[in-house]
Amino acid sequence: MVNQRYFHHPVLGYVVLRAVKDKGLCSVHFQEDKPPGNHARQSADPVLKQVEQRLLHYLNGEPVRFDDIPLHLEGTEFQLQVWHVLQDIPWGETRSYRWVAEQLGSPFASRAVGQANGQNPVAIVIPCHRIVQQNGQTGGYAFGSYKKQFLLNLEKHHQQLQLAFFTKPLPVQANSARSMTLL
Repeated sequence: MVNQRYFHHPVLGYVVLRAVKDKGLCSVHFQEDKPPGNHARQSADPVLKQVEQRLLHYLNGEPVRFDDIPLHLEGTEFQLQVWHVLQDIPWGETRSYRWVAEQLGSPFASRAVGQANGQNPVAIVIPCHRIVQQNGQTGGYAFGSYKKQFLLNLEKHHQQLQLAFFTKPLPVQANSARSMTLL
């Protein structure tokens, strides 16, 4: 049995989550229209609730890990290998299709990596949006390039704020020989 939850995001549209009961998360995708009919009910599936909460934190700009979420993925052996490599790409960083191909020992398989990347059934949870072209261009995304750019900007902006907060010294103004004031 497949259970479903969804929520609406102003840029991504409806974020639809599906899980196979007692097996794990099988789908995270974005769609413009509200899920129809019987699928509109929100499942109480604990995996879906956990993923929904983490995605909400993620979309608020908080780094979130998904590596402990049980997944139930169907794909070719190559697709599963690609998706496994994608899970190791840190928040706020990108890698090229070629880099993924090299990790798999097939440096000339960039196009095949792109195909597998585009078939990723669990967007964000397996961060296929972090894969860009060798020249730094964003490249394609199954849900639209603007959504990919939104996700990359979300992560990059938060990473820059963290670096600014933790690496810049606080400005100090000397008021006298004995005291200093933090600005």
